[in-house]
Amino acid sequence: MGQQYYNNVEFMKALNLLNSNPLLVKEKLEYYLEKFPKDYSAHAYYISVLITLGLFKEAEEANDILESLFYNNNRIKSDTEKFNIVKSNILYAKLRLYLYNKEYHKAFNLYLANKDYYTNVDDFVFFYIRKKLHMLDKNESEDYSYLYRQMISYNENELKDHLKKHISETVYEQCRDKLSVFEPNFPIEIVFEEIKKNIPSNKRIYPGFFENTYLFKYDECGRLSGKIRDYIKVVCFHDTPDIITICPCEKIENMEYIDLNYLNPNNKSLTKRPSQIEKFKNKYNR
Repeated sequence: MGQQYYNNVEFMKALNLLNSNPLLVKEKLEYYLEKFPKDYSAHAYYISVLITLGLFKEAEEANDILESLFYNNNRIKSDTEKFNIVKSNILYAKLRLYLYNKEYHKAFNLYLANKDYYTNVDDFVFFYIRKKLHMLDKNESEDYSYLYRQMISYNENELKDHLKKHISETVYEQCRDKLSVFEPNFPIEIVFEEIKKNIPSNKRIYPGFFENTYLFKYDECGRLSGKIRDYIKVVCFHDTPDIITICPCEKIENMEYIDLNYLNPNNKSLTKRPSQIEKFKNKYNR
């Protein structure tokens, strides 16, 4: 039998956990790559997971090694289809790395030089790069959708209007089995103000190209796909307090979260938060 370079079943078992447990995906891919070190696509996905976890230095080092191995491999160059697939995966991860490292000129040049490999990347990614490089026309905001407008000039009122699709009672009744919606009595304004006090912080992941995701806990805050959820996902523009969206979500395992249940009147298991004076007295047994 010839040498086995990959195992698609084993690889997909790891990758399917990406949204719910990226740290476990990292560990599983490390184990997988020990067995299949010549699976270059898996290496590219591993780099992408490192980026999601904010391990940018490790991702840079892994990317340098992968590019050296890949572009000097004559065997894979002879298989045009496979070569293009792997190259696309490498370029995808590299663009993410440039953007999270705020290397916008490098990202711009990489994107332009490899447009054919970025067909699966949404147009608003390049729009974001142009915004960061001050290359947008002043009149470009006129007919754009919510995300584009927020990139151009962030507006908290636009966010609150956007959130209505997650908090309206009508939407809840119509879509609670499909969409991510808060319970009708969820105190969105109070929670929103508390969330703003806690971002930005290091308790985040980097799942896309320009966004940070934070996790907050608030028991029975809403539904996702018809199931009651105890966690809230907050998505912001990278390294800013500018929130893109807030919605109920499933727990992301091994991710730090901020517990907001002290705001939850229905959570009887939690006692009242101690005041600063009470904390002082408790600390010194007074």
